[in-house]
Amino acid sequence: MRNRGTQAMKQPTSRWRDWLAEHGPRLLLFSRQQSRRQEDAEDILQEALVKLARKVDEGTFVGGEEAWLPFLYTQIRREAIDLGRRNDRR
Repeated sequence: MRNRGTQAMKQPTSRWRDWLAEHGPRLLLFSRQQSRRQEDAEDILQEALVKLARKVDEGTFVGGEEAWLPFLYTQIRREAIDLGRRNDRR
């Protein structure tokens, strides 16, 4: 049995677009707070969204739609840390 989160992600419907329209601006703001540049913030958010989509698509994501937001905040923080480390090595 598929959970609701998987169904919503697999169907690029207005439901996913509505969810992203509702939460996207706050996620981007958080990403900006975690990074040094606007371009980095956008890349960080995109990477986090791709990871969520892959996990949901593969069926390895634990939780439904209600768990997407906490997952993304955590991923954004981790991606920003990783980017900072890569930039410090240069």
